[in-house]
Amino acid sequence: MQNLLGTVREVVGPYVRVSDPLTTNGLGRLSLTPSELRAEMAVASAIRIHGQREAAFAIDAIGKTALDLGLKGVTIDKIDVRVAQLLESRHLIPGVSDRLDKVVSHVTTPEHLQQERNLLAEIDRGRGAVEPIVPASEAAPRLQQAAGERPLNGEQLGAATLALSTRDRIVVIQGVAGAGKTTMIETIAGVAREEGKSLLGLSVANKMVGMLRDEAGIEAQTVSSFVNAHLRGALAGRGPQFDSSREALSGKVLMLDEASLVANDAMNNLAVIANKLGVERLLLIGDRAQLQAIDAGKAFSLVQSHDPAMARLDTSLRQQTEHMKQVATLTREGNFREAFQVLGDRIKQAGKEESHVAMAASKWLALPAEERAGTALYASGRASRAELNKLVQQGLKDEGTIKGEGKAVNTLLDVNATREELRYNHTYRAGQVLDVVRNSQPGGLDRGRYQVIAPRADGKVILRDADGRQMIFDPSKIAPTDKRDAIKLSERDRITLHEGDRIRWTATDKDRGLHNSDQAKVLSVDEHAIRVQNAKGDVIDLKPGDKMLERLGLSYAINMHQAQGMTTDKGIGVMHSSERHLSNQRLTHVMATRVRYDIEIVTNDKDRLLKAIERNPGDKTSALETIGEKSIDARGGIRAAPEGNAKLPDTLRPDPDKLPGMSTGSMRSVPQLELPERNIERSR
Repeated sequence: MQNLLGTVREVVGPYVRVSDPLTTNGLGRLSLTPSELRAEMAVASAIRIHGQREAAFAIDAIGKTALDLGLKGVTIDKIDVRVAQLLESRHLIPGVSDRLDKVVSHVTTPEHLQQERNLLAEIDRGRGAVEPIVPASEAAPRLQQAAGERPLNGEQLGAATLALSTRDRIVVIQGVAGAGKTTMIETIAGVAREEGKSLLGLSVANKMVGMLRDEAGIEAQTVSSFVNAHLRGALAGRGPQFDSSREALSGKVLMLDEASLVANDAMNNLAVIANKLGVERLLLIGDRAQLQAIDAGKAFSLVQSHDPAMARLDTSLRQQTEHMKQVATLTREGNFREAFQVLGDRIKQAGKEESHVAMAASKWLALPAEERAGTALYASGRASRAELNKLVQQGLKDEGTIKGEGKAVNTLLDVNATREELRYNHTYRAGQVLDVVRNSQPGGLDRGRYQVIAPRADGKVILRDADGRQMIFDPSKIAPTDKRDAIKLSERDRITLHEGDRIRWTATDKDRGLHNSDQAKVLSVDEHAIRVQNAKGDVIDLKPGDKMLERLGLSYAINMHQAQGMTTDKGIGVMHSSERHLSNQRLTHVMATRVRYDIEIVTNDKDRLLKAIERNPGDKTSALETIGEKSIDARGGIRAAPEGNAKLPDTLRPDPDKLPGMSTGSMRSVPQLELPERNIERSR
């Protein structure tokens, strides 16, 4: 009887799953066999998995990911059929081909195309829509007076003049790393205040928000909090929310820092808010050559392709040595072989008896104490960064810099999973922590914390709630169109903290001034509390049960997304030649441009690392670029070609050579795009 019920559930299950815009729904499902319907569901999931991170993606990656979901009866032939149907119905849009045989390799979606077209329409809507804050003829002397003892150079002066005098609401300032953007922002703010206007800084991460407040002296907040506060009012167009937001933003100049890190969706929201609520300006400031967004799109580069009001800062003021000036220029232009030649023996290769991570830790520990604070340790991979932190901590303990036996702390690390992956039970592992952070009851779960006991063979997950009660959770019941990010999945970790340890926060507690990615110092450790000093110098006791005890980690090594926007005297970079999605050109360029005086790169194999970097630009995709409607990147990415007799591939059967490092049958083998740990707040 039990076997019969299981068989019935297995057959009926696909037909009663929630409605999905990328599958056949309603009574139409009855015309499909169970395996055909599962194939539709697998393809829909694969499109959303890739579509959350990229605006366009490879056709064969859809097939590979759909197979890896492991749904019964799903074959590559059925996937071929379904993808062809979606292309015919225009739920998938083929890109143009740059191949001699005209075979199309990449596709996008109507949603991504519409999102990018909407963003460009907002740029057009802002043209000629505002009055100058200061006439161009008056701007230069007033800016230099506001600059005081740090006069602006010609490029800074030109960019600041454009920001204040243009009649376009949305302005782009494209500035290379170290071009003095913070000084320019501070000066613009000073002149704007004289005219009764005020700058509001925006950034994707709390760390950068803090830098805007502390270094540029302006009010600042995260993009996500700003959008949450004002998007509804802007979209309403009238009523109490609209009036409230319009009043709050009256006389505001919005200044988005590190704009390259902002995804299409968030950039669109900012442009809509700026136009509909009539802000004075939306200044987009950043560097298109640096790191791009976690989620889909390269909005900052896309905007630049649409002829906005734009100024350039092409001269870096950061590098103080000739060889680092050369390296910064060479890596920016994509000449990494020449940059490696300039660095010469500053690129260190570990021997057979020592790992490159251990070698980097030893180098940092060998520095005099006064040099350590000015020498950053960079590592983009989570595993290598964790190893670096532990090695440095042990070295500091051995030399007596950090003291005491320490206290073990249970911490949480975010699981880097897309929304769609969270709808499948093989994403969940015993011991993980599931936090429901909204009241929308995803999959029927109330707000609160749950422990993952085990995934079940029937696709469900056994959970335990805060009161110790077990329950069955069906992740497939989460609506596929729900983008509210109501669920956070974390893995448990355990670290030991000592007096003198350097830590960073992985979440925010605004009331106590503890901000995501900010550093702090451990002052003392005992059975009653761990006493820390935050970035502003405030002393805080974290007692047993304090939620921030689980949202911290060691901070001797940082990743490149944390590093973007920061400056140090020197740096030691840790890179492995087999980290195919981390050893890329953008990450290397950002690493090389963080320092004033010198950098060393420690690797397992110099020649293989260089080849890996040269092969991988690290570029995001654009929907409009993929279909040939825009030409955005001069190098890397998908190159648009004139439309011709393009044709689809004969099969979507994955080519293992094109999808390195992946094996079938595991959700974990979905192509891993560049996914930094979520210590950068998601800009939604």
